[in-house]
Amino acid sequence: MNLKDFKIIPGVVIDVADPKFIGRVKADAPGLFNSEVMNKEGLPWIYPFVMPGYQRFSKLNNGSKIWIMTNNDYHEFWYWPMFELNEDTRNIISKDESNYQEAEVLLSRNMGDVSVYIYYSPSDGIMIKQGENTFIQLTPDNKIITKAGDGQVLIENNNVYIGDTETSKMQKTVMGDNLVQMLNALKSALEQLQTLSMGGYTANLTPGFAQAVQALQVPLTNNSLLTKKTNVD
Repeated sequence: MNLKDFKIIPGVVIDVADPKFIGRVKADAPGLFNSEVMNKEGLPWIYPFVMPGYQRFSKLNNGSKIWIMTNNDYHEFWYWPMFELNEDTRNIISKDESNYQEAEVLLSRNMGDVSVYIYYSPSDGIMIKQGENTFIQLTPDNKIITKAGDGQVLIENNNVYIGDTETSKMQKTVMGDNLVQMLNALKSALEQLQTLSMGGYTANLTPGFAQAVQALQVPLTNNSLLTKKTNVD
């Protein structure tokens, strides 16, 4: 194969549903293929000429612009994408000058109503994002933020915070094993005090101790202490 013997023709992708799942496309191309004249089913599949990175795969969308390589001695065609900066990628890298100079976008794809991103930028750090309300972020100031809908988890130094981002009422989470040990010790102490309070002068304390012990009858394990939300009203 000698590249100087090939023609390079612009085209527009019209079908990406490759039955072999290897990244082939069908395309309209002036002077080469025309789906309005030819039967679309009869158009040849065009092979990707290169994919960036070993075993990396990135599928084009219908309407993507490509360059098509062809040679009369071959019955196969190859393509590589024309570079078009989409609006989502442009928004990521154009926040400020440092973003434009240092940002790295690994994935920026529109999935209908939802956009999906994986990128690094000086202003956001490392971001894995799906839509506007679901993401994992490693911030430039060494925090880790995960967000799903209205809920958010923040890891900062040795603290973990969980709560509702809309009301900004977040609380620290606790170390489950330590809390279980403390509550079990408290339950044991209350049971001893309940026994000791059965004398004449302390009998009136017995109902209170009994109520406290009853409240701690639930088996105290880490799983029983997991909370769905730790917001305060």
